[in-house]
Amino acid sequence: MQPRGIETNDSRKAADAWQPPKDVFIKIGDGTYTDVPLTWEQLSGMRKGALLRALKADEVFGHTLQCVDVDGCTVAILKGALADGKTKPDATDETNAAELELSDTVSDVARAHGTGERLFIHVRLPAPALPTASAAGAPAAGACVGLCTCMARVGVLHGVSCQPVLHACVLG
Repeated sequence: MQPRGIETNDSRKAADAWQPPKDVFIKIGDGTYTDVPLTWEQLSGMRKGALLRALKADEVFGHTLQCVDVDGCTVAILKGALADGKTKPDATDETNAAELELSDTVSDVARAHGTGERLFIHVRLPAPALPTASAAGAPAAGACVGLCTCMARVGVLHGVSCQPVLHACVLG
């Protein structure tokens, strides 16, 4: 048995054999996988928080994340390469994913799970927060309008589906 922290020839060979992905795709919420706006060199050393902040600041992904508390998001990296002939993951593939923990970098998880030439990252959004209530029990003035307007804009721009929530302001 090898003491912890001691590299063997086999572990060095495996680390040397790993190749970074050639293509990286990101999916936010229920959207579709899209080319990531970052190079592997930029992305590989990022941890969850840095990745989410970079996406929120991005011209394309920023619209989707504009109304989202990114601290509530989870980031999952699909394990292994896709089956031959598949160009994008399906729901079954997405169940086989490793969550990017706070202390992990994208590269750590990609190396540990052999992601192949294409890396797929899924940002799972938190449930939308309900507007805060006023003293009368109804949502604060304008809260529903702001939330609904933002969600509609996100859905139109990026094909993100959201479940409508019937608030007191909608029901009357």
